[in-house]
Amino acid sequence: MSLAALPPGPGLAAALQRAGADHGLLRVAAGRGQPIAASLLEEAAQRCGAVLLRPSAAEAWAIGLPPKAAEALCRQLAELGLPAQIIPAAAAPLLSAAAVAPARVASAAPAPLALPENPLPVWRIEGGVLRLLAQRWLPGLPAGQDGAAGQEAELAAHGRDLCAARMLEAAQAGAWPRGWRRGLPLWLDLPALPVPPPLPAPPDGLAGHALVLPLCRAVDAGLWQAAAAAAGWQLAWRGMAPELAPLLAPGRLPGGMVLAAWRPGLPDLAWPAPERLVIEALPDRAALRPLLRAGFALLGLPP
Repeated sequence: MSLAALPPGPGLAAALQRAGADHGLLRVAAGRGQPIAASLLEEAAQRCGAVLLRPSAAEAWAIGLPPKAAEALCRQLAELGLPAQIIPAAAAPLLSAAAVAPARVASAAPAPLALPENPLPVWRIEGGVLRLLAQRWLPGLPAGQDGAAGQEAELAAHGRDLCAARMLEAAQAGAWPRGWRRGLPLWLDLPALPVPPPLPAPPDGLAGHALVLPLCRAVDAGLWQAAAAAAGWQLAWRGMAPELAPLLAPGRLPGGMVLAAWRPGLPDLAWPAPERLVIEALPDRAALRPLLRAGFALLGLPP
């Protein structure tokens, strides 16, 4: 059905009239990637005072974005493989308002970022005593992306990077997670950036705070180590797998702890430096005992 064949939409027309004649409608039909698309549109709507609409579970619209903001967002969505369409202001009121229920009208002032407030604990058994080593501030997967594979896994990774980028912005502004325990090292996950961005100072003057980087950035480890040290941070890494174990040999990978996802038989592998490993994504408490015997640190679960 063409746009001209659709009945007028007074709600859309009113929103566009408030936004201005040069402001159009950005329409995203993202299928199972919709949670990421909707998150991007909501962030843009909050920043620009636009209207966010969700006519279906697989579609999201932002009405009243300035042209440059709409074009930039459209390019960003295209990079994520999410189809987006910019509809001119003159044509947008012809869309059916009957199929559109406003999810919310974003305020002109940006809402607080919805970032994780409680970092996850990092534990290790030392001398028979469970010791809290650090807290890791990391982004969660977007809704519906747990256990994703293939293209969905790529979308989930993009979603994590988007959240990590907003966490970095919060840290640069001195906004640290509420659940962080002062005096305990904080590990801050960073997005997979090609070069170090401006880094904030750690939340206090104590040693041990670390920036967590994906192992894909190990090729630039020297550059990242210099930038982190200049800002007062150590380095940690995420994404270790058995086939990458040689990176743990002395002199290969600078920094401290390295995170690896749990898998069966993990403690039986010959790790060059098991004391550096932190195991995450444990399926249940039954997986704890062999990991603790092997001397690994753990993300989450205990006590």
